[in-house]
Amino acid sequence: MKILLKEKNNLPRVAYFCMEYGLHEELPIYAGGLGILAGDFMKAAHDLDMPMVGLGILWRQDYTEQYIGADGRPYDIYPTFDYAFIKDTGKTVQVRVRGADVTCKVRLVDQYKNAPLYLLDTNFPGSEHGWMTGKLYGGVNQDRVAQEIILGIGGVRALRALGIEVDIYHFNEGHAVFAGTELIREKIGQGMSFHDAWAATRREISFTTHTPVSAGNEEHNHGLLQHMEAYNSLTYEQMKDIGGDPFNMTAAALRISGFANAVSKLHGQTARKMWKDVHDAAPIISITNGVHPETWQDKHV
Repeated sequence: MKILLKEKNNLPRVAYFCMEYGLHEELPIYAGGLGILAGDFMKAAHDLDMPMVGLGILWRQDYTEQYIGADGRPYDIYPTFDYAFIKDTGKTVQVRVRGADVTCKVRLVDQYKNAPLYLLDTNFPGSEHGWMTGKLYGGVNQDRVAQEIILGIGGVRALRALGIEVDIYHFNEGHAVFAGTELIREKIGQGMSFHDAWAATRREISFTTHTPVSAGNEEHNHGLLQHMEAYNSLTYEQMKDIGGDPFNMTAAALRISGFANAVSKLHGQTARKMWKDVHDAAPIISITNGVHPETWQDKHV
C-alpha cells in the first residue's frame, strides 16, 4: 500500500505531529488550545487541498470533564469513550517501550472535512498496553515518555507502513521530538554518521513552540529515558547533544529542527529570550495563530 500526497503548486508534503486534535466534540481527544489549533490546521489543509497528513494518538479518555457537586465544589470525571466509528487502516506498527514490543493499530479520521489524520491506538482486544493510549496528559513521567515514544517513533513508522512520502515533518509542540530521533536512527542505518544524519534531519523538520513558562516545558532524566527505551539505538552522548541533561523536550526540538516559530509577535519575543541560551537552536520567528472560519463563524454572519 502506498499513499502519494498530492504535489500541489510544488508545495512540500507535510506530516503534522501533535499530541491532541480538536476536530469535533464527538471525538474528545483534546485538552485545550493546542488541540484546537491542530484541528483547525487539519481542516484548513483539507479546504486548501494541501498535501498534508496528521499523526496523533487515539485517547480513550479525554483530559477531563468537570462538574459542580451539590456542595458547590468542582470535581472531575474521566469517561471512557467508544471509538468504534473510527476507521481501522489495517496497518500496525511496533515500538519498544520498557522491555516490551508494543503494537499500535493505525486508525484514520477523515470525516470532519479534515486532511487525513492517522491516530495510533494500543487499546484493543488482546493488547496488554492499552494504558499507554488511555488518558491524555494523565499518569506519571513513565506514562508520558511511553506516549511520546508512540507519537514520535510510532508516528514515523506509521508513515512508513502506510507508504506515505513526506518532505517536511512539523512538530506542534515538543511532544513529538522522538520522531526526530527516529529519523536520525533511520539515516544512521543507511550509513550516515550521527552528525550527518542530524544535519540532514534538521532540513526536514519545522517546530512550533507554545508554552512560554519554563515549568510547562518537559524535562526527563536520562535514566528514565534509558529505562523506557526512548534512546531508540542512540547513545547517551548523542541524546545529550540533542536535548541536554536533563533532556529538555523543547530544547531538543529546537536543536533537531531547521525552522521554528512562536504563535504571535509578542510570544516570539518571549520565546527568543527564553531559549536564547540553547546553542545550535533553530531561529524562532513569529507566525500568529489563525482559526478555521467555517468551524467558528456562523455562516449567517
